[in-house]
Amino acid sequence: MRSEKEEQMHVVLAVQQRDLGLALQLYLDAEPDLFVVGMATEAASLRALLRTASPDLIILNWDLPGYAASHLLAEIKRVRSSPQIIVLGRDKGARQEALAAGADASVLSGDSPVDLMAAIRESRDQHRDDTGTAAALRGDTPQAAASGQILDGREEE
Repeated sequence: MRSEKEEQMHVVLAVQQRDLGLALQLYLDAEPDLFVVGMATEAASLRALLRTASPDLIILNWDLPGYAASHLLAEIKRVRSSPQIIVLGRDKGARQEALAAGADASVLSGDSPVDLMAAIRESRDQHRDDTGTAAALRGDTPQAAASGQILDGREEE
């Protein structure tokens, strides 16, 4: 039997506007199977966060400053436990570019939250199909959970 934490999909938000990131976090925190493990507002902080957190999903703003998003996507896809990536784009051109660069899904900034949640659910299902469970990919073990590793700056409760 898997614990509730193992059933959760770990999400990293990579969005330029902190207000948007906080709004997305509030929206995602309302979902029992989603857990935001970190937020980055530029490419360097995303890269650092990816070294400490093992997300199952990254929600990536296509205009994230600091590095071309297409190069950032390629870098993320080379990681051993490559997470699903949903790109938040500004227009249909960005959507096509993101998908061509390897994004698993793309949602336009003006799309409804329902569209974003549908993309998240589809990515979650695909990720679990590919790996068996999200926890197995991350290598979660009872010992790791007991270590109290801090991924988002808060101690686990």
